[in-house]
Amino acid sequence: MKKTKISIVVTLIFVLVFLMTSCGSSEKTEDNAKDEVDTKEIESSDNEEKDANQEEKEKTEAEESDSNVAVEVVAKQREDKDNTEVLNLSNLSIESDVLFEKDNIKVSAVELTEDEYNGLGVNILVQNNSDKDIYISCPTLSVNDYMVGNLFSASVKAGQESSETIFFLNDFMLDSGLPINKVADIELQFVTIEESNSQILFETEPVQIKTSQFSEDAKEKYDGESVMFEKDGFKIAAMNLYEYEDGNCDNLLLYIENNSQKDVDVYSSALVVNDYIINPYYATRLPKGKMIIAPIDISEASQKAEKVVVGFEFNEYDSFESFLETGELNLVVK
Repeated sequence: MKKTKISIVVTLIFVLVFLMTSCGSSEKTEDNAKDEVDTKEIESSDNEEKDANQEEKEKTEAEESDSNVAVEVVAKQREDKDNTEVLNLSNLSIESDVLFEKDNIKVSAVELTEDEYNGLGVNILVQNNSDKDIYISCPTLSVNDYMVGNLFSASVKAGQESSETIFFLNDFMLDSGLPINKVADIELQFVTIEESNSQILFETEPVQIKTSQFSEDAKEKYDGESVMFEKDGFKIAAMNLYEYEDGNCDNLLLYIENNSQKDVDVYSSALVVNDYIINPYYATRLPKGKMIIAPIDISEASQKAEKVVVGFEFNEYDSFESFLETGELNLVVK
């Protein structure tokens, strides 16, 4: 009987050992399976990340490759065009209207005017009913959404008014490639400064003046094929390269478009004619939705241009950090 009990106990021990071994083996198998799944997931994630990195690398290389492809630009001498129809007031007018009124300072558009040397302008009336002597200027001005330069600045004493003229379009601009056949609208921004301490009192939002020839169709965009750069709503295209009579280079004419949602400052970052390096100094303000015909002075090279390298960077207003750079853009002159 005693031996029988011992046998039963031994048998139970073997059974327990077997069961424990089986459970351990099962758990180990499950752990191994789980480890294999985790390993596969990690490998899959790594592969996806590698694929994404490879795609990004290929995209970047493609963009760099595209930007390094040389674009052809035509060399020509400047020609005086007949701009009489564009600069003629016989079929062009505006309605007098208040452009802005703030802090007892009011500026009104009165009428368009024409000058033999300065071209077309808009006569304005500045009324300073404040107690401060002021300067007023127009830092940005566009015609048909093309940015143009202006030299307007006026000083008006407290309690006085002054009639002024802002000139916005002339023969030189049109001869330099500005693609305007009709003046559809003029858009201006004003800055008012206190004369005694040179502190800015306020800046206005852009103000639009529609002319009697207004239509959206009149606002022509450059549709040439010599696009050098296009990214994030910004476009740069080569229009012409102007030469002097002796063949030496004069100006490179570029079209720059801002179709983004940012107001930007555009800076030239590189400029090389053949192998002659020129210190780039071109800079301009380009609000969103606007275009500019940019004359890049390359006359310093004093030679016939066969190839030109340019580069630009885009900064948000009053920022010294670029958010977009073109790299080197190559041109072949023909």
